Amino acid sequence: MIRFEDVDVAFGEHRAVSHLDLEIQEGEFFTLLGPSGCGKTTALRSLAGFVQPTGGRILIAGRDVTRVPSEKREVGMVFQNYALFPSMNVRENIAFGLTVNKRGQTDAKKVSKAEQTRRVNEIADRTGLALSQLDKNVSELSGGQQQRVAIARALVLTPRILLLDEPLSNLDAKLRVQLREQLKELQHEVGVTTVYVTHDQEEALTLSDRIAVLDAGHLQQVGTPEEIYDRSGTPFVCRFIGENNRLTPAVLISLGSGPGAPALDATAESYVRPEKLHLAAPDAAANSPASLDGSVVGRTYHGSHSVYTVAVEDTTLRVSVPAGASAHQWDAGDAVRVDVDPRWILQYPAV
Repeated sequence: MIRFEDVDVAFGEHRAVSHLDLEIQEGEFFTLLGPSGCGKTTALRSLAGFVQPTGGRILIAGRDVTRVPSEKREVGMVFQNYALFPSMNVRENIAFGLTVNKRGQTDAKKVSKAEQTRRVNEIADRTGLALSQLDKNVSELSGGQQQRVAIARALVLTPRILLLDEPLSNLDAKLRVQLREQLKELQHEVGVTTVYVTHDQEEALTLSDRIAVLDAGHLQQVGTPEEIYDRSGTPFVCRFIGENNRLTPAVLISLGSGPGAPALDATAESYVRPEKLHLAAPDAAANSPASLDGSVVGRTYHGSHSVYTVAVEDTTLRVSVPAGASAHQWDAGDAVRVDVDPRWILQYPAV
């Protein structure tokens, strides 16, 4: 459905997107993920037609749209601040694109008043807006309701592609979780190809069919949430996504020294995530081919899990223990054993 071919976007001397090659399949929920300034919003805006690439091509369904005006690309856009019209009520905001079309925009479809009403009512229902809210001014709505209006306004035009630029970032944490679940359900129901921009890793992992991670304008990795998290392709992706422990050469040598221990490169840049480690008493039966002796430094409680800081060799490791996973709670100074499954150690050649 979407193809970026060696796309560059530069603003003066600054190259915001560099040699971007990317394919997005029809019907996918695809996320552009990365820190602030990585180029993800610029890439999205170039797909929307708001930013002109300085090199390469963008194709939609095989059609080169690199120089095609935004309104002729069949895309719907939801902005971070929603960009709703404060002087209009909810119904008028949703119907705006249909109204503009009716007034004779180039290549516009003629939409009757009855058809406008039908489509607005239908999309309002699908996006969770009550009919009783349609005659309210948008300023009377909560942030979550305004976000639904912005999505409804984009979808009422039946675009082939829906673009969302950090649409949940202005909402409180609990509402973000609720709305992202509803957004995923809506996308599956409508079936529209969706490109989503966020810096929030949890949003990306829970919403996406696939994720592209960008850094400083460069594409780092494309994959499913599981691939991005469990098999991070570069050190940057590993450090950016989730929590991790960096393993020192002394730790790697110790892990590789026992009988049946894994072959590990002690010179490599190496990481393991806290939840991939297992904490046990020193005399407990081993459940992994590699382990480290250590002592507890401290514990932090997170409700669903606890994170222990454990001193091993010349460093400390964070070990995540799910609530209820162990009947034992360790205190600072307790001797423990950290079991390590080498399958979860991510190693990258030293630069």
